[in-house]
Amino acid sequence: MLSALPHFLCLLSSIAFAIPTDFRGESILGSKVAVSSSAAPNGTLVLFLSAKCPCSASHESGIIALHREFSMKGFQFLGVHSNADESSELTRAHFSALNLPFPVLEDRDSKLADEFHAYKTPHAFLLDRNGKILFQGGIDDSHLASEAKHHYLRDALLAVSNHQIPDPSEVRALGCVIKRKEKP
Repeated sequence: MLSALPHFLCLLSSIAFAIPTDFRGESILGSKVAVSSSAAPNGTLVLFLSAKCPCSASHESGIIALHREFSMKGFQFLGVHSNADESSELTRAHFSALNLPFPVLEDRDSKLADEFHAYKTPHAFLLDRNGKILFQGGIDDSHLASEAKHHYLRDALLAVSNHQIPDPSEVRALGCVIKRKEKP
């Protein structure tokens, strides 16, 4: 029975799941957000972020640099905040001070986190215009951005901007677990 487990896990990881292609709602800062993956010629980067996770915080300046580099190359960025254990006040203060150059959508019930199967912050999903996941996982290979040796997300963005398939297309996300609301 155990020998069948790796095969089953590989099969399970290749099962496609429905990913939204239009994102509408309210940002952390109270403005309306409307983002459609069909509007970005090269793709949409959806980043699950946290207001208190040290791993997420260590990658924030790198994420801003990626936006600076790749938004001009036909990519759009969208942050998503899904942590039920982070207060609205803490979250608003953190993202307001951070002043990201893209919106951060409030995912109060972790619906988007569930749809994407996002479990940690930061967790990145690069979508094509049709909502197909081209890359998913961590920003790099370290909990601390300053110690990273492999910059997976940047490599994936470069590959797609050069009309190539990212390799690897999936890596492990490192960071803090997204805390969801308890279901009744």
